[in-house]
Amino acid sequence: MQITPKIIQAMLLFPIISGSLLNNDLLPKWIKKEVKKAKTRDIPMIDQDCKTMGRPYAAYQVNKTLIHRCMYFECYNREYTLKSCPDGLGVSRRIVKKGYSNSYPCTRTVRKCRHTLLEKGVENIRVSGCGPDIIWVIDVSCSITEVNKMKVKNFVSAVTRRIPAFPPFAQFGALTFASSVYDTLFMNTYNNQKNVMNALRHMKTKIPKKECGTATWLALQSARESQLSEKNGNRPDRADIVVVMTDGRTNPPEEWMKTVEQARLLHKVTDKVILIELPNASLHQGSLKQQQERKRLAEREFSEIPTDKTKDRYSLSTFDDLETLIEDLVNLSCFQL
Repeated sequence: MQITPKIIQAMLLFPIISGSLLNNDLLPKWIKKEVKKAKTRDIPMIDQDCKTMGRPYAAYQVNKTLIHRCMYFECYNREYTLKSCPDGLGVSRRIVKKGYSNSYPCTRTVRKCRHTLLEKGVENIRVSGCGPDIIWVIDVSCSITEVNKMKVKNFVSAVTRRIPAFPPFAQFGALTFASSVYDTLFMNTYNNQKNVMNALRHMKTKIPKKECGTATWLALQSARESQLSEKNGNRPDRADIVVVMTDGRTNPPEEWMKTVEQARLLHKVTDKVILIELPNASLHQGSLKQQQERKRLAEREFSEIPTDKTKDRYSLSTFDDLETLIEDLVNLSCFQL
């Protein structure tokens, strides 16, 4: 690729610049240096109560140094919701500089915010976009306390909030499970970020004791047959990503092989299955021999769920560690244009 002044300008000003672009060996060192010199901004925490903070609009920080010029967060119902500026308009210099604004931010004409890549004057440059079909599969069985279920719910909201969830970008489906499966939303239930976030906020997490099992096989089967069906909004031309969050092996234990079978079937119809192993105190109770046996039994299931047993698997020590995965999950859910 011949790097012309026009392309250099596009590299420096294009609203979304992926990490892979900064690491591209084709780029001269001085370009990388200029991009990385961008000042890190102190942006209000978009996962906090925006009404209490008194900041109705917040910048969309793509990474630690870059602000999206065409998108922003708006406070709605005490939460920040990702929005896009109208065609050809970009956010104000104030929100770029300060990270927040008290007035509507899309006030500048920004050529880079026009809808098509050709209109933006960018050719032969790979950039990242967030437009897959994403399914959340969340264990809410009785071994997880209500406090920790809330942490899981906040994590799911934090990741989803950072990914554009409206056409033509990402679509979200979600289900929770214990001994039964509870659909939260399908990918075609809503077509805007506000309603998707609202549905996730009200996902079913409180389970009566009679439903305290962990029917992981039913959850994986439902994700494949129901959530990922075209009838419920799955797009054949988009990547399918399933994120499974669970704290333990299948219960009743004798059904563990069903979970393995359903995981293998799910791999055949998806591009990526991610496993997040939530902390389970019972794995560390009893004698050392008992602990090792519990871990062995869990491992025979956990090793089969993720697409890549190393890259697509996260094991957490505490529920607070979920915060460390937010950026990873957002990056994994983006693809190259």
